[in-house]
Amino acid sequence: MNSSIGRNRLIVTGLACLALLGLAMGAEAQAVDPQSLIGEWQGTWNLANPKGVNGQYYLTIKTVEGNKVQGRVERSNVRKGITPDFNFTGTLTGNVLKFQAGPSNTELTIDGNQMSGEMFGSTRAEISLTKKK
Repeated sequence: MNSSIGRNRLIVTGLACLALLGLAMGAEAQAVDPQSLIGEWQGTWNLANPKGVNGQYYLTIKTVEGNKVQGRVERSNVRKGITPDFNFTGTLTGNVLKFQAGPSNTELTIDGNQMSGEMFGSTRAEISLTKKK
């Protein structure tokens, strides 16, 4: 009988842990007010390799309809042959904005008036942005 009680406690403990994990994962992907994204964001990009290669990054979000986001990116100090400025159509899922430009994908996590994430493709760069008031 004691082994049955111990097994039940183990099952209940396991289920409680799974429930807490589900709550924690849901908190990470909290949705943002899509209209709060509209406007100008500015910050920097930093190439992962070689270190020390960086520049300014300007993101303008023009419209958000449902999970569809349209905007424009302007970057300084990009390598020759890479388009520094482009328009994009991306998707907003929870608090994550994703869009593609040429061979590169960008994924930014939104936290209030801050965005951070990375651009990855043939190279990888970290991006950090703040919304202009």
